[in-house]
Amino acid sequence: MHVALLGRERAALEETAASLSGPSICVECDVTDRTALAEAAQRVETERRPASVAVANAGIAVSGPFDHTDAELRQRVIDVNLTGSADTARAFLPQLTATRGYFLQIASTAAFGSAPIPAPPRPPRTTCPPRPRTVLTRRGPGFRRESRPELLPGIPLGPPADG
Repeated sequence: MHVALLGRERAALEETAASLSGPSICVECDVTDRTALAEAAQRVETERRPASVAVANAGIAVSGPFDHTDAELRQRVIDVNLTGSADTARAFLPQLTATRGYFLQIASTAAFGSAPIPAPPRPPRTTCPPRPRTVLTRRGPGFRRESRPELLPGIPLGPPADG
């Protein structure tokens, strides 16, 4: 298996790559930079092969009272967790389409548990978006979303424990 590691911290990428048994490349980029993502996707395709799996794992979380949290920091959370994940999918979509591959969105650790501080009441479960523990799979002319537990070993895919 060929692995391409993309991220902001070159040393961490290289350390991870050294722990892998197969060939890999490291590409330093920020998911909030669309141009860098497009260049990274092109580099993956050129230096290795078209991607068959893309994992959007970048994520940050902010805690604390909303009125005491800087608006720029909250915007950064949206830019990384939401927009960055979508831009990662967009950058690799041509390759995933060609290989009939998968896109796995993990986002931040905030997606896997509740905040350690009291939060305002949330809307009923029926109006909350699903947790991003699904993949887009290629079927026919388009993509569909499905749970793929085998791609997420050790991560429960059922409803959250709190409700």
